[in-house]
Amino acid sequence: MKIIVACALLLYLGVAVFSGIRVARRMRGTQITGEQRHAFYRYTIMEALVATICIAALALLSGFSLVDLGVQGFALDQFSFPIVGTLVIAVSACALFVLMAYNTVAYARNGDLRQKAWKQLTQKSGNDALPDDFRVHLLVPRSKKERQLFFFVSLTAGICEEFLLRGVLFATVMSLFPALPLYAMLVICALLFGVAHAYQGVKGIAQTSAVGLFLGLLYLATGSLIPGMILHFVMDLSSCFIAPDAPVNQQMPSARGVQ
Repeated sequence: MKIIVACALLLYLGVAVFSGIRVARRMRGTQITGEQRHAFYRYTIMEALVATICIAALALLSGFSLVDLGVQGFALDQFSFPIVGTLVIAVSACALFVLMAYNTVAYARNGDLRQKAWKQLTQKSGNDALPDDFRVHLLVPRSKKERQLFFFVSLTAGICEEFLLRGVLFATVMSLFPALPLYAMLVICALLFGVAHAYQGVKGIAQTSAVGLFLGLLYLATGSLIPGMILHFVMDLSSCFIAPDAPVNQQMPSARGVQ
């Protein structure tokens, strides 16, 4: 039965990679509108929720408990992680959380700071400035309505991706390959997390793999998915206010949305 869980995870990763690359090909070289971002956000939320519900059901039916999947409070002895490493990871996670939360609030409250950050990102001035990387243009919300939906994108990503690609994946790999060293499993899971974000390109895969490695260490250090879910959510949400509102013509519906 646990083989079925592994196959379901691989199917989820395959769908994520295929759909992401498909979207990237369709969006490359086009003027992305608010309607297209909305469609992409809605698809991302639904994909994560459906995958999480289905795979969670399979995992529980296969004999895993919620504790096995990391859904519990702090359990510092679950993976026998060194206490010094636990302290270093915990302090680093707290510092990163404070930084991301501060950036989110600062960009939301300070329009000048937002303009400065957007100029650094796009190397251009003005609200109509567009980033050279179309993926940034597709991901970053540019209106109040988009930011409201992006909040739920960040929330579902933080909860669902941590549950699937940390909790279920770790438990499944450990069950099927009990002799595999813990840190080898950590690296494998981080790479798979990066591959799941293939639509962000090679640079995006490398960055998300590095983030996945740190979140995996946080899971091993605390024995719980909850700290990683919170940190993941805040990290994603930190880009919610980094861009100024787009000109009205970029917020209008487009005939070519993301299907």
